[in-house]
Amino acid sequence: INANGEDVLTFKSKGEEAKTSSAPFAAEKGTYYAAVSMGQSHSATLEYTLSATIDTAANTEKEPNDDASKASAMALSTANVKKQYYGTIANKDDPASAEIEVDVDYYSLDIPAAGAIYFYLYNGTSNKGNYKATLYAYLDGANAQPVAKSLGSINITANEESVISPSVGVNAGNYLLKIEGVNGDVGGYQARVYYLADDNSEYEYNNVKEYANQIKTTGGVYFGSTFDKADVDYYRFYVN
Repeated sequence: INANGEDVLTFKSKGEEAKTSSAPFAAEKGTYYAAVSMGQSHSATLEYTLSATIDTAANTEKEPNDDASKASAMALSTANVKKQYYGTIANKDDPASAEIEVDVDYYSLDIPAAGAIYFYLYNGTSNKGNYKATLYAYLDGANAQPVAKSLGSINITANEESVISPSVGVNAGNYLLKIEGVNGDVGGYQARVYYLADDNSEYEYNNVKEYANQIKTTGGVYFGSTFDKADVDYYRFYVN
């Protein structure tokens, strides 16, 4: 529980287990509380030991990142460097309000050049949950204001260790990754984005002809992928 009274993580131990560890979770500077209660037991007396470990070198989300304007920066993983980030979907229910405030985490991705990316979601080692990750590209909107356009989502269920997205073609620029709980699930997760540079890759968003990718007619071969059944890729070329 953080200093605001929000549930950050819940996990359970079993009587026959000598030791149980929680899933890792992102923690900002400040005070946290651990509330221990007894589950199903034959006795009203319970003895236990408790410890906490902080890994200051870990890559973590930076709260508040509940909207796109406050997105946490996520460095890209490459063939030689793996950048895995720890995040937490917290319970932000306010007892004084009839409305439920849902925690979501946004990450900003700076793509250095055209290529392809894959985004990954991982469950924790215990108390696994259901989470969803959605990738967005920025398009020009009204009055030249950028508008985030969804490129596709992946879901991880409580019985899965990890999931990976299909390949997504990207251009140089800024993209957005949103992670949220499914059906009210809260807890810790891990995420990363793998980047592979490729000058001949398609780049999203190109689902309509107005955003068609320009291709050369000098014999080059282009790499593309369809994220799902709704994804359509448009290309354009000029004939003299």
